Amino acid sequence: MSLQSQYKKFTETISLTRQDSGYKDAREKDDLIYGKIKVAFKEEKYDISDTFLLGSMGVYTGIKPIDGDHDIDRAIVVTKESSPENPIDIKKVVKKVLKDHGFSDPKIKKPCITADYKNKPIHIDYVVFRIDDNDDNADIELAVGKETSNEDNRKWDESDPKGLKSWLVWEGEGKSTEERAQYYRLVRIMKRWRDYKYTDVKKRKKVYSIGLAVMLKEKICFSIDENGKADDHLALRNTIDNILADNTYFKKDIFSTLLGEVKYDLIVNLPKSPNRDIFDNHGKTVGTTLRERLSKLRDILDEVTEQKNLKNQCEILEKSAFGNDFPIPSDNEKREQTDSSGVMSVSSGA
Repeated sequence: MSLQSQYKKFTETISLTRQDSGYKDAREKDDLIYGKIKVAFKEEKYDISDTFLLGSMGVYTGIKPIDGDHDIDRAIVVTKESSPENPIDIKKVVKKVLKDHGFSDPKIKKPCITADYKNKPIHIDYVVFRIDDNDDNADIELAVGKETSNEDNRKWDESDPKGLKSWLVWEGEGKSTEERAQYYRLVRIMKRWRDYKYTDVKKRKKVYSIGLAVMLKEKICFSIDENGKADDHLALRNTIDNILADNTYFKKDIFSTLLGEVKYDLIVNLPKSPNRDIFDNHGKTVGTTLRERLSKLRDILDEVTEQKNLKNQCEILEKSAFGNDFPIPSDNEKREQTDSSGVMSVSSGA
């Protein structure tokens, strides 16, 4: 047994796919609501051109929620010809469907329509796009605006959700299966770390999964040997080090520095259109704490590396970083350990 085997068990335990039994209620609710939206759109003469999953379910990085709240993220694309000039009109149709079918207080936010199901822990985000089906090179446009937005703050804005999905799964980038799999594992690990360390739900929700995924991909340091054997612990430690070393993410706040305390803004831009800052309006709220906690996580990972006993390593990771889903071997389990010379030995003692 090795530390890598424990990381593998951990990511398998926390992993969630759309077909998992634990996601059954969310999947069925998504299917039901999307069916109702199709009917409502047909009545309004909005022609659906496409639909696809967004978020972690679309890019192989879903995890079991620490609080039991399952997310649904779906894109609905209508034809440009059938779309209303005012994007809020079509978003209101989605809002009504959600309100009429068990979702409490649905809201039209700037990029999406969002709501929580009344009787089950299900959160839904539907995003509406449009595209010109008659133009093979046409850009997808996002319905932007809140219900109260005036004419200057509502629009159909260029976006590239499929390009973002392709980027997040390393499509066409020449990476090996092992490298891509390691990236997916690291994203799951960091999302669970966030969920475990941010006990305040409101603060947790501002540490966006897409922000973590983008930083991890842009600064990933793979650790896979010539035989395809992965070392997720080393990859995670070095990737976090790369993120902290990049001064384009965490920007010192000048005013706080002048007052004798160092605070950080967080800026992470989408790699695809509209290339907006993912943490816009929340960067100064999130930046300082996230940087401090990432630095602490790096220190914890270094402490684990210095430990020679597998059980001790896992206990540190379980208590200080990832929570009780991280497996700890029992004292009588045989496990492989590496001495300072790099020679593998088998030990059954502490």
